[in-house]
Amino acid sequence: MTGFLGALADAWAEIRVHKLRVLLSLIGIAVSVAALTGVVAISEYQRQFQAEQSDRWGGRVATVVVGVASDDGSPVDFDAFDERFTRVSERFEFTHTARIVQGIFVPVQLPDGVADVTARALDPAYSQIHREKLLEGRFLQESDAEALAPAVVITEPLWDRMGRTPLAEHPTLSLTGSVGGTYQVVGVVPRQGFGDEELRVDMLFDAYRARVEALPADAWPQYEVWLGADQVDEIAPVLAMDLRAGLPQGLTVSVSRSDWAAQPGAMDAQATFEMITGGSRR
Repeated sequence: MTGFLGALADAWAEIRVHKLRVLLSLIGIAVSVAALTGVVAISEYQRQFQAEQSDRWGGRVATVVVGVASDDGSPVDFDAFDERFTRVSERFEFTHTARIVQGIFVPVQLPDGVADVTARALDPAYSQIHREKLLEGRFLQESDAEALAPAVVITEPLWDRMGRTPLAEHPTLSLTGSVGGTYQVVGVVPRQGFGDEELRVDMLFDAYRARVEALPADAWPQYEVWLGADQVDEIAPVLAMDLRAGLPQGLTVSVSRSDWAAQPGAMDAQATFEMITGGSRR
């Protein structure tokens, strides 16, 4: 007991004599811990931000894109291929699939006149596959197909042209032409950067298809399937073979990944990032 008390007395004496040195050491330790914590937090935030940005463009890991085209450039019977894809996807029991048709233009009645606006026909799963974020409102839902006024999601520049009526007041959009009718605006996509003035309308694929006899000749339809990263290498080749089996002569089916993890060097860059971050933690 005497020895223990003596040690404590000596330690207290050292602190009294070298209290400035001890205080500076404690401050240095605190600053080092805070700096390390901050670096790790910023690294994790940056990593998540980059992943979400990449997902919005190419889809989550792992997203497979399926397209069909004719060898001579003639129109494709998309309805027939849609039935083929539906049968195959049901056999695989996919949970996240989306039809996307781009290259569509619809006449929209705006306060200053009628304007041809870019449109996309989508399935609701598209927003989940691409981690889409909205400025206001919500995304399209399966139940929207049964609404008397079909739901649409519009871009912020188009919302500006409409007068930015709050969505709580249930603003509507009037379309003319083959898809003419009144549509309820349920969501607004924010500008994607400085100078983004795109006027675009996103509507449910089924709602669009019910109003047109056929897809426009210059539209390009495709499918997206969100698979697990541990399944894509096994499923994608089999999916391609099943879709091509018995395909009419002159048609070509393409199956490829669009997510960032499939890009050349993406995994190396990610591994380097994790190594640097992991090293800073140690």
